[in-house]
Amino acid sequence: MTNSSLSSSTPRLSAYAGNDLASTRDIPVPDQFAEVPTLALPEPRALATGECGPRAVSATVRKAGSVASCRAYRFRVASSAAIDGTMELFGEMSTQHEIDEDSTLILLLAGGSNNSSYWDWPLDPERHSFVRHATNAGFVTLNLDRPGYGKSDRPDPTRMDFRAQAEAVRQVMAQLKSGAIGHRFKKVVVNGNSMGGMVAWHSVVDPSPADAVIVSGVGHGLSDLAMDMVLNALQPVEEHPSFGLGCGLLPGYFIRRLSPALPASGHDLYTLLFQDTVMLAELKAIKPDSENVEITKGIRVPVLFALGRHDLRWCTTTGDCSTDPVFLNEPQKYRPETDVTTFLVPEAGHLINKDPGAHFFFEKTIAWLQERGF
Repeated sequence: MTNSSLSSSTPRLSAYAGNDLASTRDIPVPDQFAEVPTLALPEPRALATGECGPRAVSATVRKAGSVASCRAYRFRVASSAAIDGTMELFGEMSTQHEIDEDSTLILLLAGGSNNSSYWDWPLDPERHSFVRHATNAGFVTLNLDRPGYGKSDRPDPTRMDFRAQAEAVRQVMAQLKSGAIGHRFKKVVVNGNSMGGMVAWHSVVDPSPADAVIVSGVGHGLSDLAMDMVLNALQPVEEHPSFGLGCGLLPGYFIRRLSPALPASGHDLYTLLFQDTVMLAELKAIKPDSENVEITKGIRVPVLFALGRHDLRWCTTTGDCSTDPVFLNEPQKYRPETDVTTFLVPEAGHLINKDPGAHFFFEKTIAWLQERGF
């Protein structure tokens, strides 16, 4: 979402100062990508309720081919950070081909304040739906709502950090490989954006059921300036007018602040409509995890690392990821023998899938996977 309308005097997270999350200064939140064009909104039928639920847009995938299909699943996993020790994660599996023993499944993880709609974006899906592109290329996708997001269970937000979420994702991968849903997938790739990328890091640390990982919109060494941007964009969910008194959520869930400006484009409007919450444990983990190279040095599978060239969340040193240390130094955060590929996405900011350059990222991802036999 475009954030330039947020005032630099927006209230800080004073309610959570005891958790060391209070912003230290007033920082305006800049546009993530200022050149997103205004697009016409999709016709109402694009949001029609289908077998995958009212928020899903995988109906666009079903229309693309005669054998295209989308099916919803709930995966039960154990978690010490869950309220009762277990929780259910919701996922939508999409394909345009018959699934066989050689099919590769790409497990998708969206970032903070986003849910699975990020990967199957309803606005101009031919350009902005990764699910559409990947299934067109013969892959199977599992668009998973992370713990605390979308249609998945809402756990204790003070305990569900990226490591705890990764434990749950590993269990989902194990179920996929064991044939628990009727298909035994030999190859599973994790694809995470932003906070979902941090979950992806933890979920593929060796030993892991994953065979490759794609990480976009997240790197190492998050600056204090960028962390302030994140915090200033959020407020406790119980203080948000459209969420009432938190909708019964436990204390520790946050959501984007409302902007007084009208959405400038269809992407802005749908980002607002599909926005999701962020958990306290995640906010506390962003900085330390971004500085902990031992996480990524524990990864043994092939890695594709991508940043939008205009990602102002990460490239705060130069303002251009083509020259910023966060992008240039990322391969050094892995073991020398790890297969690491970096890709700078043109015409894109932090939320790559919603930006004009999304197709560059999609095409690179598909080609990278095919080059490695997936």
